[in-house]
Amino acid sequence: MHSHDGVNFHGSHAAPQPAPGQHSHDGINFHGSHDQQPQQPQMTQQQMQMLMRMMQQQQLAQQQQQQQQQQQQGHGHGLHSHDGVNFHGSHSEPAPGQHSHDGINFHGSHDEPSHGGHGGHGHAHEEPKDEPGTYDTRVLPYTAEEGRSFASKGFSIGIAGPVGCGKTTLVAALCKALRTQYSLSVIINDLYTTLDAQSLIDDGVLEKERVKGLTTGIWSRVAIDEDVEDNFTVGEAISQKYSCNIVIFEAAGDNLGANFDRNLSDFTIFIIDTAAGAQCPLKGGKGVTQADLLVINKTDLAPHCGVSLKVLESNAKKMRGEGPIVLASLKKGDGVDAIVDAIKKQYEESGAKEFFDAKK
Repeated sequence: MHSHDGVNFHGSHAAPQPAPGQHSHDGINFHGSHDQQPQQPQMTQQQMQMLMRMMQQQQLAQQQQQQQQQQQQGHGHGLHSHDGVNFHGSHSEPAPGQHSHDGINFHGSHDEPSHGGHGGHGHAHEEPKDEPGTYDTRVLPYTAEEGRSFASKGFSIGIAGPVGCGKTTLVAALCKALRTQYSLSVIINDLYTTLDAQSLIDDGVLEKERVKGLTTGIWSRVAIDEDVEDNFTVGEAISQKYSCNIVIFEAAGDNLGANFDRNLSDFTIFIIDTAAGAQCPLKGGKGVTQADLLVINKTDLAPHCGVSLKVLESNAKKMRGEGPIVLASLKKGDGVDAIVDAIKKQYEESGAKEFFDAKK
């Protein structure tokens, strides 16, 4: 059982098949237990349009997958589906675990996919596990014409990348660059601590109430891609509490395969750094190939690491095609303006600017 008071969460997802229970909502506050799968609400016309879009992208992905299967034998696939932001599928590797919240900070493990009751649009897709995909065939950001609603959750930026690449540094830089123009909040994922969230509070980038920590356990990638319920729930709650234009999600440090589910992130940034070596992008991974923006950080350290920036950038372009790349030294502020410009461009194209301007 778990419950919310305000935006605060208390409790645990203790078992994969609990006995039936009850739950109720008071505004954004949750009381009770998600012991059984609630009935899904009927889709609105807007949600149906979004579903049709996702189905078209699914068909394209399936066609590409069939072509790959004709060329190679034995592709492994993991089947999963989303209804709204809820995940239904199979993760054979982890065993069921528990998690709990103190305040809005989350502690525990994403040992299995959760089955919650979020509404929204749904999609199902199959992804070959041994292919990183491409920038051109990624799930595209929503456009204003598709009518993504920002009433429950502000325009969301997802930032992912390996440990130590500069994610929290970028979050701090974005807060300082955007906080006078937009209402912001930040949700920092980490494995077992909230140290990064606390460092942002100590740095004074935002009021402490707008910076929340969420620990994922070892399954950090699952928390932003396949089982996004906890991130989505906190994102909705904090958006509504502070009328946020923008919510920034920082993923826990993970490998090159980490990427945000499009329901959670309207604009995804993946960061690598020069210390990882010039061949790092060639290793693939959805983060490198499919992120809306790839940032190559710590360019000032390249000479000390024996890395050619020219070769590193060339390798990144090989993997991303026309996908944008920013060379940066985030500690020095180099490259931040280009990243902010890319965010503002998608903020406008998504319809978020029009939506929030109309509320002024």
